[in-house]
Amino acid sequence: MSTEIVAFKEFELGLVTLEESNAGMEFDMTTPEGIDKCRKWYRTLRKGTNALDKIRKETGADYLRLKREVDAEAKTIQVRLDVMEMPHKIALDDIEVAEQAEIDRIAAEAIAKAEYDEDERLAWLEYRERVITEKEDAQKAVEDEACEAAEQVKRNEEAAVVTRKAVADAVLDTERKAHEAKGKLAAKQLKEKTDAQAVIDEADKVEAERVADVAHQTNIHLEITESLSGYTRNAANADMLMAAIVDGRVPHIKIVY
Repeated sequence: MSTEIVAFKEFELGLVTLEESNAGMEFDMTTPEGIDKCRKWYRTLRKGTNALDKIRKETGADYLRLKREVDAEAKTIQVRLDVMEMPHKIALDDIEVAEQAEIDRIAAEAIAKAEYDEDERLAWLEYRERVITEKEDAQKAVEDEACEAAEQVKRNEEAAVVTRKAVADAVLDTERKAHEAKGKLAAKQLKEKTDAQAVIDEADKVEAERVADVAHQTNIHLEITESLSGYTRNAANADMLMAAIVDGRVPHIKIVY
């Protein structure tokens, strides 16, 4: 059985024409015009593929029993079409990749510029904030210094008041101590004078008592001597006896004054 399918005969004639035309096709892919012509020719070839699919489907429906032969013939033709399409597809794909890369590059540059502009804006804001902060810090330092100076003046005035009070207290304390010392000295002198007088008075008293005692003892001695004179031969013997009694040489005899 012949595998030749009549439905593809007319398409075969058009395919030969396409192959002959494609063999002489050359496009300048460095220019927009060349790229546009390449796209148009690629679309023309794609029409052939679409027409082939249509014939295959129609023929397959009419000749279901010949489906395998139809598919095999279509695959053979498809290979011939692919051979013509592939170089153009690859070239167009490369152009599209390049175009997409250019689009991506432009977008990246735009993003980078936007980021750079944002960085510049943030840097300016940071610088402005730093200047404001430094100005505020400087102003605060001046205010703090002024406050510290005022506080120092206040402390100096308070210290002067304390010093004056301390001096006044010291003068008063010195005067008080001098007055107390003078009072103590006067009291001491008075006490010494009083004590001296008391000593004198005591000495006078002791002396008076001694004199009185001596006189008393003398009187007793005289009385005893006079009494003893009546028992002795003479007054001399009475005196000697009296002296012996006073000295304790006579046992068991003691004069009570």
